[in-house]
Amino acid sequence: MANRPNYGKAWIDTKDSGVLKIETEKESLVGFEKLKEESEKRGYTPVLKAVHYFEIEKNGIRFPSRTVFEEDYIGPKIKGRIKKSRTVITYDNYRFFIVEVKIKY
Repeated sequence: MANRPNYGKAWIDTKDSGVLKIETEKESLVGFEKLKEESEKRGYTPVLKAVHYFEIEKNGIRFPSRTVFEEDYIGPKIKGRIKKSRTVITYDNYRFFIVEVKIKY
């Protein structure tokens, strides 16, 4: 199976058109179909969420600040929702620098 790009919803700042947040649709995540198939054999439905936040801004460009992955399950055998995992990746150690070059013709 060929890799396909992720897709989902994006939140855009109306002032500068910068990306604020991207929420990836679970169906576009690599491995989702297999996870769904295995879960449904057990009577569960996977509820996956991947959200990327862009809260760091430098010179008008936004950079990722954190990514949150959540893996939950629902189903008739479960009362409510089972939270299997929550992973938060924080990007907070950016190092910005300037590169100057001289072009000779």
